[in-house]
Amino acid sequence: MARFKITGNHAVAGKNPGEFVTDQDLEDANVDALVAGGHLDGSSSKKEQE
Repeated sequence: MARFKITGNHAVAGKNPGEFVTDQDLEDANVDALVAGGHLDGSSSKKEQE
């Protein structure tokens, strides 16, 4: 599961800046666009095996 830190100044998927969201939280969002737009920190993402 990937995690992303919210780096923008607006809430994303109901979470505030500085908090983390998962790919499950963002299943209806364009994650690449959020990272490219500076809303999420793509370098904080990591894959965990379940």
